[in-house]
Amino acid sequence: MPLTWPDFCCSRNEKALECPAPYSTKNACFAARRARNCKSLVKTNGVLQEALNSRFSLPQISDKIILMAFCNTEQTRFNTEKSLALASALFPIEKWIPTETNVWVAKSRLSQEIQEPDKWKREMSQVRILTNRGSVAYFLPEKEIKGEIGKRSADLVLDGEIMEMKTVSGTRVTLGGEFRLAYKQGASLLREKTGAEEHSVFIRLITDLPYMSVMSKIAGELKDRPGKGRLVCYFEASGDLYSWTYDELRAIIGKK
Repeated sequence: MPLTWPDFCCSRNEKALECPAPYSTKNACFAARRARNCKSLVKTNGVLQEALNSRFSLPQISDKIILMAFCNTEQTRFNTEKSLALASALFPIEKWIPTETNVWVAKSRLSQEIQEPDKWKREMSQVRILTNRGSVAYFLPEKEIKGEIGKRSADLVLDGEIMEMKTVSGTRVTLGGEFRLAYKQGASLLREKTGAEEHSVFIRLITDLPYMSVMSKIAGELKDRPGKGRLVCYFEASGDLYSWTYDELRAIIGKK
């Protein structure tokens, strides 16, 4: 299924649930994800204060709207902290410059906006697909992979996770080749002593390929690649955003 903002931004094991019960200040049922810096949400009969304990004092109107705004803000703050921590561990002396909502760029990379404007615009348009849904991105300095002339490591840290972005048009063969390169770029940063154990790939798919075709192709590419992470794919034609863990994709061909 396409992802909503809560599905995408929360941890893979902390998906948000939509509550089917009718909402009122007398009968409120909140079923939502547990986020580390956001209070666990519980069934209540009345106001929001019980769910948030004593951290806030809120009026007894529009509780559901306030709750959603609070949790979204808390999750964004948490994603910012995670992303800054990992980006700083990878590049300890780098400075991070906010360029737009939920986007920070390494100071050493800012020259790209002038020197490579087309690349800058492409990368910003890619990342906005994610940050407009509440994610937080830290663009990393461009770093060449050791022993790979002309090939650079992953683009960014997204919500505390190493990620490489690609825009893909063409056939399934092109998709497979771009994924392999992106996977290698992300994996190169895991060699750094940061404690990071996962790296992911974001693909903006221009070609109108069926999502099952995309899944099976990437599953094949992962067959002999044991790392942890996920594929996030934006289907340009439909506007749908999907996310699968590497293990979920490997399971398609029976290889965990």
